[in-house]
Amino acid sequence: MPDKPYIPIACADYDIYEIAIMHNKRLRVKWMTEQGMIQSESLIPQKLQIINKAEYLIVDSKITDKIRLDKIQQAAIIEK
Repeated sequence: MPDKPYIPIACADYDIYEIAIMHNKRLRVKWMTEQGMIQSESLIPQKLQIINKAEYLIVDSKITDKIRLDKIQQAAIIEK
């Protein structure tokens, strides 16, 4: 099944990912998987990367190694 076209995300959302990466902060992320399932996890963002014209958050996670940014429904930095 081909991926749907990537939908650019809001700059404010992108900033959350960049700040978490720069300051080595954990994120609580809720997203829709490629299979249409909703996942939620506390994870460590590592970098942002473009793959096949779509932007991804590369993560250290028990569930996945990358999340397409336009599939993220919620994301928040976890303050210690």
